[in-house]
Amino acid sequence: MIKFFEKDKQNYLYLIGVVGYDFTAEELQSLISHDDVDVNTPLNIYLDSPGGFINEGLTILSLFDMYPGEKRVSVGFQASSIASFLALCGSHLRMSYLSQMIVHSCNVSYEFVTLSIKEIDELKTLMTTLNNKLVDVYENLFKRKNLEEAHVDQLTNLFRSYVTSGNDNILLPSKLQEIKLCDEVVDIKEVLPFKTFKELLECYGQKSKNDAQNRGLSKEQNARLNGIFSQFDNFEDLLKSENKEEIEFFKNSVAYQNNASLVNFVNQVKDSLEMTNKDLKEENKSATEQEEKDQVEKEPEDMQEEKEEKANNFAKEDEEVEEDEEVEEENNTEEDDDQEEEKEDEKSETKAQVSREEKRVSNRETNASLYKKISNLFKDRLNIKGMPELMLDCIEKGISVEETKNKIINHLQNLNKPEIKEVKVNNMHVTETENAKPTLLQAVSYLLAKEISNQGYDAGLAKAIQSRMHILKNENVANRVNEAFAHASQNSTLTSQQKLGVLFNTFGEKKFRGEPSLNNLSSGDFKELTELFYRVEVEAELEYSMEQTLSLTANKATGDYNDIIVSTQEAGLFEFEEVTEGAKTPMKGLDYKTKSINLKSYKLGFNMTFESLRKSSGSIDVYLDHVRKLALSAIHTLRVKVLQAVVNAEKATANIIEVQNPTYMYDVLTTVKQKFVTLKDKNGVHYNAQPKYLLASGQLEALINPFMDNTTVPGLANAESNPFYNAFTRVYDSNLEKANAERKGGALNPLDIYILPDNPIVVYSLEAQPLTINTDVTITPEKDVEVRSRMDFVVYVKKPEQIVHVKLKADGKFEDLLLPQKPLLMKTVK
Repeated sequence: MIKFFEKDKQNYLYLIGVVGYDFTAEELQSLISHDDVDVNTPLNIYLDSPGGFINEGLTILSLFDMYPGEKRVSVGFQASSIASFLALCGSHLRMSYLSQMIVHSCNVSYEFVTLSIKEIDELKTLMTTLNNKLVDVYENLFKRKNLEEAHVDQLTNLFRSYVTSGNDNILLPSKLQEIKLCDEVVDIKEVLPFKTFKELLECYGQKSKNDAQNRGLSKEQNARLNGIFSQFDNFEDLLKSENKEEIEFFKNSVAYQNNASLVNFVNQVKDSLEMTNKDLKEENKSATEQEEKDQVEKEPEDMQEEKEEKANNFAKEDEEVEEDEEVEEENNTEEDDDQEEEKEDEKSETKAQVSREEKRVSNRETNASLYKKISNLFKDRLNIKGMPELMLDCIEKGISVEETKNKIINHLQNLNKPEIKEVKVNNMHVTETENAKPTLLQAVSYLLAKEISNQGYDAGLAKAIQSRMHILKNENVANRVNEAFAHASQNSTLTSQQKLGVLFNTFGEKKFRGEPSLNNLSSGDFKELTELFYRVEVEAELEYSMEQTLSLTANKATGDYNDIIVSTQEAGLFEFEEVTEGAKTPMKGLDYKTKSINLKSYKLGFNMTFESLRKSSGSIDVYLDHVRKLALSAIHTLRVKVLQAVVNAEKATANIIEVQNPTYMYDVLTTVKQKFVTLKDKNGVHYNAQPKYLLASGQLEALINPFMDNTTVPGLANAESNPFYNAFTRVYDSNLEKANAERKGGALNPLDIYILPDNPIVVYSLEAQPLTINTDVTITPEKDVEVRSRMDFVVYVKKPEQIVHVKLKADGKFEDLLLPQKPLLMKTVK
């Protein structure tokens, strides 16, 4: 659907449905090219589209580029695929919490086509070219926004990885706002441009261009649908009922399978839309008139003639007054009955509009693509017991390809296992039922998302968990989790790891899945659980144990494994030359020094057996300890590489301050400041850099802080203001001692300290975070568990010549060399 109108000196445009199908560039051009359209006024675009045809979308984007007025975009339910370009074309993007954007590769769809190898290669070349074109368009859109060049490059690399990954990459409004592509995330009511539910139905309920054969329902079908809607509040409640006949009728009437997302959308917004009495009256009148018109058109001509003949006879008859009154009373009764019937028909029509509206914006391309992908997964497995039913179930529910793969794997693994009855938890009592299917993974997910922060868990772990997991609204699982928590909370001294162990044991030993412990979890659940805890542990450690050290770094995403070219500007500053009027402008060349660096890969893993999960009376402490140790090792690796980069950086000789004898700390820090004042590039131009960070070993915190936290200079008889009070951001890391001791070119005093400027280090990784974690969990036929992790990053010190190194005597102690109070005999540092 496409709709364009002007209001209050602003233009409004609604684009709803599939690009190039439900709205086209030709339609848009005809709407905005009228002479009476002021294209210099702001254009407010309401967009809700799953995507569509690439060329059509790019043509619409070109029309928007030609529109001189300001463009502001609001996204309803989604702006996916080619529609994502339209969402990013404006100066302002507003989305609701229900919105989403999907970025993926171009797709080419064929039916009943046989391709040769040559044709497949040509198709691959075509798609690669199209994908490159899409990335170029994204980059062009990013450049139009008020973003720094480095951020534009980062976004381009990120979206390139999305386009070339072959996956559907779902971007939520919070993520888009984080990467500065979405300006505003608001409630759905603020995004929807419709004031009434009627307006919503008018825009979403228009028929698709090829749906003429489905134009409307019969009177009996309307009445039946009206009865369904009178029993159920929304579509989901109907589907949860056991009335299979009505469910099947409903599906056949409104093509529910192709419109699940729209049904969800309408359910969530319809309570926010009010229908005024005036709107109801107008709608009733319109529906009644249409019903009468349709009824007249459907009646045979002989019936119409018969009615006309009866009317003429009644007009000609000269009956008694009493008979006339009886006829009049009878006519009034018939009119009342007709009005009641018309009201019922009007209600049915309103409900039918909802049904037709969900059919209207069906996600044709996405559903067709998903259907083909799922069908291909089962192509060679349909002769296996249960596979045909599983395929139909996956298609019916519209689940993802990845989830379908897990279901196939679990089905194959469980073919030869005895059937196990699932359990349903009700009021903390276990009762058997075959309908409920809670899993340990669901329970843990609920725990991590909803309850952990209120039960005394470590703050870092809780926050990392809450930021990752979605809340599962399952009361039965919640009751079971609460029981586990009650048991875990009896001992407040338990660590997070121990409490999680209690949770696992509670579910395992009490036969949550009908089997003890974790060793009989399905492989899919075990893998997902392992990856979940590993990532949670990594994120918690990143944020809470490495927060100080990471403050030294900035992160840049590469998006791929290609060489990283770092450019450094070598030219100094110039003075503008005085010239006469009309003279040519003197031109200067800028010399750049380039350096090529590459991402480095680091790998580590562990292996164990399922049987080892039974150790310690069925607890899984061994398993959790393996996962946690692997996560801690990942963070330790990043920490060591950052510290080694600082220690091994090629620092200028003039920036090394040697302390061989007891020296007043005040004098050393004064010398540090003087060093920064005199820092110059090779052309003699001052850097104007300021000391920002003081990097030292963790054991020096108790020695340095008393001096730098004191507002007056320690040790002086007369109070003198301390110029180094809170002068630096202090970063303490005990691993610095090892980095100093293992320095390339000769060991240093483990307690050497370093003063660094702002933004001294860049960590390049594949994504926009300091660590790109890849995890692979495999389970061999012998039930051996193999967990592998890989990290890809490289640490780069931008300007090592701006690092000041306080170099202590090789065998000297810090407290003997840097004195917090002025000594009687002091040697001034040079």
